[in-house]
Amino acid sequence: MKKILIYSSAILCMMATVFSCQKAPEVVNPAQEQRLQTFTLSFPEMDGAATKVSNNLGTVGWEEGDQLVFQGCPKDGGASVAPVVHTLTASEITDPKTAVITVDLSSLVKDESTPYEINVAYPAGVWSSYSSSHTYGRSRFTGATNRLLMAGYINGSAIELVHVTAVLFFKVPASLDGLVDSYTIIGKNEEVLGYDKYLVEINNAIPNFLAKLGAETYGTLDPVTSLSGPVTADGTTLHAVYFQNEVNFTNGFTIQFKQGGEIKKIISSNAPLHLVHGHGVNLGLLPESYIADYVAPSTHDSSIDMAGATALDGSGNANCYIVDGSVAANAEKVFTFKAYKGNSAVGVGTIASTAILWETYNNAETVTANSVIAAVDFDKQEANDYYTMVFKMPATLHAGNALIAAKDAGGNILWSWHIWVPETSVTADATGVGGMAQAGILDRNLGALVVTSPSAADASIQSAGLMYQWGRKDPFMGPSAFGTNSAATVNGTAKTNVTEQKTEAWTIQNPTVFIAYNGDWSTVVNNDIWADSDDKAKSISDPCPPGYRVPQRKTSLRLWSGTSLVGEASWGLDATHYWFKVGTPNPVVFPIAGYIYKSGGYDQSGTEAYIWTAHKGSDTIAYALRLKSDGTTKNEQPVKASGANVRCVGIAE
Repeated sequence: MKKILIYSSAILCMMATVFSCQKAPEVVNPAQEQRLQTFTLSFPEMDGAATKVSNNLGTVGWEEGDQLVFQGCPKDGGASVAPVVHTLTASEITDPKTAVITVDLSSLVKDESTPYEINVAYPAGVWSSYSSSHTYGRSRFTGATNRLLMAGYINGSAIELVHVTAVLFFKVPASLDGLVDSYTIIGKNEEVLGYDKYLVEINNAIPNFLAKLGAETYGTLDPVTSLSGPVTADGTTLHAVYFQNEVNFTNGFTIQFKQGGEIKKIISSNAPLHLVHGHGVNLGLLPESYIADYVAPSTHDSSIDMAGATALDGSGNANCYIVDGSVAANAEKVFTFKAYKGNSAVGVGTIASTAILWETYNNAETVTANSVIAAVDFDKQEANDYYTMVFKMPATLHAGNALIAAKDAGGNILWSWHIWVPETSVTADATGVGGMAQAGILDRNLGALVVTSPSAADASIQSAGLMYQWGRKDPFMGPSAFGTNSAATVNGTAKTNVTEQKTEAWTIQNPTVFIAYNGDWSTVVNNDIWADSDDKAKSISDPCPPGYRVPQRKTSLRLWSGTSLVGEASWGLDATHYWFKVGTPNPVVFPIAGYIYKSGGYDQSGTEAYIWTAHKGSDTIAYALRLKSDGTTKNEQPVKASGANVRCVGIAE
């Protein structure tokens, strides 16, 4: 019998179903003259009970109007054919768990000599397309969450289906009738409960039912951390919550009951709960004694005096904010910004605490704790629907960089922000270095504390700036000195390495961990993660301060075109003192800072410099301006896991 495998690292979600295949054991014989075929359709068991809850409101088994989609795939890899959608009628359903259906599959036969496999999925949903480039059948679901999902194939005269989703069942006491109309379930650790796309592979080569993400098919995946549905509070209606193929509530979960979108009641469990595909957990009738009135979190009063605080997000939200360390009036000054994810207006979640993750002076000097930022806290005003991050500068300002974070009640990092405290004021070139770059190019690398003058003898290591893996929002330390392949000193959590790919969600929770990998650091390919496709846009993971972004690779702009810069006006190189310059009327200077190699170690400090662009080279590499101390320049394509500098540019008007 053919096995069905779900490929996803953590994926729920459905609606458009797509199939593809080239090889499978069960074959419909195209030579047969009779195209109408009759099949027995059994509803698959789930923990001993075949239960389907339509619209989460309590119907068991097959129903009139249920739709299955059939897709034929040529074993020789030929052209695809249109799917067949079959809608169940009342007369076809012999009992809730069984139906006998007759389907015309003639359109799935390409010709009389090409055998086809037939794959089946439920629900038909919004079918889009499929690829025939694989040696197994593929069912693709996308666009909706919290719905039953099954996939299968034809096995002789039977249709074999299996459950893809895990299910949590419950009933709502009648005492809530008229008080609530919907529910929302969330994990205590805000666990990812699924994604917006889900891929199932059908293949008898591997005798298991597994999960793996179809990254090469999907690109960007949107995580889902809560699931919602309507409520019938009568004590008898069975509600079902459909999860990704596996969810592990390590510290329990909470169900919120709402009326008109407003939380009215709440029930919470602290017990761990592990859900896996094909299995259901029935909570039964929720005990009234555990259902409590919802009380909004009390307003958090920051321990930092916020009187006269300066808001840093007046010109936009970002993952980086600048505090000019050259201004003496900033001593002991308090700064705030909304706790939003990057440049979005989406809150990071419920903040329980904050932390300074690290501080650095961008060199080998020992860093004193709280010398770049004195303290960090958060505030939640009752009138606001957002949290505010608050931090205070020390009495004696020290130029440097810091990474601060907001955490949940479990101590997990919800989001982190780079606070840039330069020694001299950051400026931007309004002309774009004589038209060679986007107007508004900054005078220094992101995180650099000073600028090396094009007439200076020595470049300061504090002009080198910070290092970024392509597509990540959080920085790593730059080199401790030119010609020395070691990281600048930090106080706090120093950089560590892992050697396997991770998700973007993982990097948000682990901003100090470098992913040492020969290729893309991410398990999910996202070639537009820094918004290269839109010059008027900025992505949520862009590391630049408000009003600026990672530069696009534009062939019309020589700085990022990939051609040699040697011979340009004001081109200059001082390899002995570790800097390049280019452009008029005010040339920009690039320190020869080196980079972080894909293995996680610092390399080529004083010999080479890489400046990222937002442009991908392929699924594993991206474009960067490469400067070498031998006087050559070109557009290089390091692997995305490399760590390199960023030179921010203005966002197009």
